[in-house]
Amino acid sequence: MSAGRDAPAPEPADASGAEAIGPVLDSFLARLRRRERPALTEYIEHHPELAEEIRDLFTFRGTMAAINTALDGLVYTPDKGYVGSESLTITTNDLNSGFGVPLVDSDSVSILVEAKKKGK
Repeated sequence: MSAGRDAPAPEPADASGAEAIGPVLDSFLARLRRRERPALTEYIEHHPELAEEIRDLFTFRGTMAAINTALDGLVYTPDKGYVGSESLTITTNDLNSGFGVPLVDSDSVSILVEAKKKGK
């Protein structure tokens, strides 16, 4: 996914936990508003101490229809010149909305990025 390399993620803050995640989220949202496509992995690389908080921020909650609508049109865009394997994993959890224990399922899609053929 495109990392918007022209606008790097801010350097790690001195604060930790909830205090530190605010500026990271503000930066991410500002870049989205500028129509950039920041990658979560970019922020996790710059802020490994906040990896769990960053992942938790990007959790979808809603009906199946609402989540499908939110994911409709999801596009993978590799960094320029990248060739190799990637994967996308989506984990669903009903948060125990039915009877018994929560139902959890993970599905992965392998993505192979090949070099662009000349003339195409």
